[in-house]
Amino acid sequence: KPLKLSLATEEIATFYAKMLDHEYTTKEIFQNNFFNDWRKIDCGSSLAVLHAQGKPLKLSLATEEIATFYAKMLDHEYTTKEIFQNNFFNDWRKEMTPKEQKIIKRLDKCDFREIHKYFVDKSEARKALSKEEKQKLKEEADKIQEEYGYCILDGHREKIGNFKTEPPGLFRGRGDHPKMGMLKKRIMPEDVVINCSKDSKIPEPPAGHKWKEVRFDNTVTWLASWTENIQNSLKYIMLNPSSKLK
Repeated sequence: KPLKLSLATEEIATFYAKMLDHEYTTKEIFQNNFFNDWRKIDCGSSLAVLHAQGKPLKLSLATEEIATFYAKMLDHEYTTKEIFQNNFFNDWRKEMTPKEQKIIKRLDKCDFREIHKYFVDKSEARKALSKEEKQKLKEEADKIQEEYGYCILDGHREKIGNFKTEPPGLFRGRGDHPKMGMLKKRIMPEDVVINCSKDSKIPEPPAGHKWKEVRFDNTVTWLASWTENIQNSLKYIMLNPSSKLK
């Protein structure tokens, strides 16, 4: 039967689905490692623990994800600024469950160091990969680039400048921006406007989703657009500067 997945579980499922035609997914060790980590997410198992009021606290998936955005920046100057801290905490509390809101009332009572260490260790492990392992990761990235990084323009294959939407995270801005620390929300297919030719194959949205709109406007050069939630400004997927279309 069709199963509606949580956002986090669905996202990880797509990682595996995109590799179905790859040899990796036929290997038992790959399948087992993927499934074990996937079940941790599905069951709401935390990768690292936030400490609040001096005690370890089990977080909901949405709250935990936003906590990781802050934890990753602990060694950055931004997290020392009061406006950043206040904006982050205000947006973070909006995403908490009622139970979490009763417990987490002050940012200075939260200890993100364990979560921060988790990502530092993960980064170090990636740096320590063998030459062969790094080459495999590069090949996977190249495969994604080959599949999604090009479009057809007037019969010519053209490279796309950046084919990825901006990931969720915390807004930084320039200088002491008044909105620094606010939550940049995840861009969903329902937020995205696709622009292509009427006779082209319209890109398929992820299963269970739909595009906000599909346009056939040949007077503009962007291929997709969405509105980011911090300053309500439009963002675009454009052709690479080397494209013949200037």
